[in-house]
Amino acid sequence: MVASFNFDMLIVPIISIVIGVLFVKFPPKSMNYVIGYRTRRAMKNQETWEFANRYFGKLFLITAVLLLFLSLLAYSLMRQFELMDQVNNLILVQIIVLFVPIFITEKALKQRFDYAQDLESKEKQTK
Repeated sequence: MVASFNFDMLIVPIISIVIGVLFVKFPPKSMNYVIGYRTRRAMKNQETWEFANRYFGKLFLITAVLLLFLSLLAYSLMRQFELMDQVNNLILVQIIVLFVPIFITEKALKQRFDYAQDLESKEKQTK
């Protein structure tokens, strides 16, 4: 028996691509508590806000596109080995993978802005 294509497994990557495109094309300009990449580190000031939203948007879009291709590959393997009952597990893995850009963005914010603050504080101490 040949299984029909299961579009459920494409919902997460497709919605993620749309969100990624919106972040890249129309990043939120001003800091707010409704739309955008909103973490304590990202909302420290306007510069961190703009950096975080640009960085996260690009990374999220790349992750979503890769996720789409990997999901299609997983689908073909699942179909070949008759594992179509595992689609829900694939969707769970997709959702977990979408958290990776958050951790990478937080690391980039910490490296870029905490380092700059350390330099500023050292300069103040030497004066």
